[in-house]
Amino acid sequence: MLFCVTILVVLTAFAEGSQMVVDQKNPLMAAWNGSTFNIENVFQWPVTVSDDPRGYVYRWNPNGGSCVFATEPENHVAVCQLPHINNGGLGYACGREPQAVWVLNGWNPIDFTIIYYGGDEWRFTVVNFIEDKQQENTTIAFVSESPYLQYNFQVTGKCIGQPDCTSAKPNPVADAWARDKFSHHVFANGVKPESASGLRAENRELRERTLRLEAEIAALRARKSV
Repeated sequence: MLFCVTILVVLTAFAEGSQMVVDQKNPLMAAWNGSTFNIENVFQWPVTVSDDPRGYVYRWNPNGGSCVFATEPENHVAVCQLPHINNGGLGYACGREPQAVWVLNGWNPIDFTIIYYGGDEWRFTVVNFIEDKQQENTTIAFVSESPYLQYNFQVTGKCIGQPDCTSAKPNPVADAWARDKFSHHVFANGVKPESASGLRAENRELRERTLRLEAEIAALRARKSV
């Protein structure tokens, strides 16, 4: 129920935009009114974002496969949160590729959003794309985690995947990630995939307990106010 409410709140926030049709064969493409948006050449995928002041590192791959610890047969995780690029702690799926929603917010300048739902414990990601004709190199930045478990990012540049603009620039962050052994061995510090699965289950149980306690407290307050 909470997940449904979260989706409703986010979609309400983008109610003034127009939902695009995601390509069934290519998750990096979507269409609106005869125009095709394609983020395939925006970055060298996957891309990492490490400017969260809290120290978290995020890996984004629109094709899926961002979290190497995912337990499902097909890893559809588009955005993965990791504690730090230099340690092997537990990561979280922050949205999955099959649940992506594309929304066109404006045309001049180009402004569109991709929302990835279906993350661990109601996590999801909002990536906003803003066209800046004066910025040759396309950049991505962490904006905030607000509200709780909603991860917000902004992509800015001259070519951000809009029609008739494909002069993308190389992304050095993605190159650095590919060279780092961490991308191939998340559990270098001894946290094995089966252990990570158990920790996620414990976190989910704690979250459910917290929700039950919050409901009980709200009920008690309601009784006292009568």
